[in-house]
Amino acid sequence: MKARLWPESVRVRHLFLLLLIAMGIAVVTALGAKEFGWSRALQVALAVAAFSGVVLFVLWDEPIGFVEGLGVTAALIGLVGALIGSLVFLGPIEPEPAVGCVISDGRYEATVSAENTSIYPEADHSSTPTGLLLEGCTIHFDEYCIGTVLTDAQYAGVRDSRWIELGDDELVAAAHTVGSIPPGVPPGDCPGGKPPPDRIVFRGATLSPDGLLELDATAMRAAVVGFALRRDDGRWLRLGWDHSPSNDIPEKFVAPASARPGDVVFATPCMAFERPIGPTKRMRLKAGTVSGSPVRFRQPTHREATVAACDAGVAEE
Repeated sequence: MKARLWPESVRVRHLFLLLLIAMGIAVVTALGAKEFGWSRALQVALAVAAFSGVVLFVLWDEPIGFVEGLGVTAALIGLVGALIGSLVFLGPIEPEPAVGCVISDGRYEATVSAENTSIYPEADHSSTPTGLLLEGCTIHFDEYCIGTVLTDAQYAGVRDSRWIELGDDELVAAAHTVGSIPPGVPPGDCPGGKPPPDRIVFRGATLSPDGLLELDATAMRAAVVGFALRRDDGRWLRLGWDHSPSNDIPEKFVAPASARPGDVVFATPCMAFERPIGPTKRMRLKAGTVSGSPVRFRQPTHREATVAACDAGVAEE
């Protein structure tokens, strides 16, 4: 007499098998979710279901009817799903990075703009570098944070406090890259990072009769403090930057010809060029005496003629 591995009744056999498969899938899914997350756990569950279906198909010793056919079809679908899940689990075959570059993933893209740009374990250039990127390497990322302030590799006088996160304990100064972090994307946390500026103190805005401005504001952890003057047409005119926003030494500028006592001056912390962050303050210009030499604007220099010709004046002497 042929030995049977399953109960005699087909109905009981179905229930018994479904119970075993359900228990196996539940246990594997629960364990996998705790260890790897739900997406990986469901992939493993599909693999268990497919394996159970294949075993059922091999050991089945009854003619395959409609009900059994549904089970076989389900097993084959499960097997295909398991194969797809395995490919997703393994991921795509990644190409080798170019010499001096790294493989990185993310929504945003930047290009290294400085020779021998270091990778740091913290958002602090005084920490010990852990890697090196050559100029021209393309990097991808999702997050950035606020760290120590560095001067832009392309433009003298432009400062940047942003640090790009390539991975765990791998950070690159945004000042040494050119790319796009969309406006409105807030900075996150990172090793050695700092919280964004949360306070600005605007102590004075003085206009002298000979056309000098003295603006006094501080904002801790900002790359610069930017000042703007409200014009008669309602638009704002940039007056200049305070490159030492953590001290209490006022900055002096040549006032626009249209500036008058009573005009509104706006002060805001910036984490980079065209990247304001944190609270702002307004103050009206007061007539007074301003002594000392003002900061004078100059056009930025660049090694590429087309860039130098088209860029606006953003640097200061």
